[in-house]
Amino acid sequence: MPLPIPPPVVPPPIVQATPAPPRAPLTGTLLDRAINVPGIDWRVDGPAAARVRADTVPGHAAVRVEGAAARVTAPIARPVAAGTVLLVAVYARAPDQGLGHSVPVTIGVAAGDADAIAPTPVALGRGWKLWYAAGRTRADHPAGPTEVVVRLPGERPAVELGPVYVLDLGPGIDPASLPRN
Repeated sequence: MPLPIPPPVVPPPIVQATPAPPRAPLTGTLLDRAINVPGIDWRVDGPAAARVRADTVPGHAAVRVEGAAARVTAPIARPVAAGTVLLVAVYARAPDQGLGHSVPVTIGVAAGDADAIAPTPVALGRGWKLWYAAGRTRADHPAGPTEVVVRLPGERPAVELGPVYVLDLGPGIDPASLPRN
């Protein structure tokens, strides 16, 4: 008796993935999303602060903080809605620090005593660098009491803070996709 012939094996059809629709282009520039007045409007809680020349940062100026200031702030001019992703960018350095050493600080956004985005620790060295903090807000925050906060350690050498930029990127951005230190 002849063996039955099995039916032919037909491979599944090739399915091509549907390409994602193109993203809408951003209009304007990133600075159009600034919710602060970019610059060096730093307010120092504590001892001496002075405006200094800083040739390699935008605006060519910075604020030098000496002594035991624990907190330096910059105002945010517009309200922030819950679920908004904020990106803070701060030029900073510790110019008197020895080569290979650093000064630990944190950068964040706060409204009163509550953090609007979690503080980000950074280690300032001698040279100017643009440092970032980013996060999604959990609550609405009004303009005025909402501010960028740089927390400094008590015993430390001088720190210079250059321009600060706070960008409202809206709710549709993943904070993990933003620049890191």
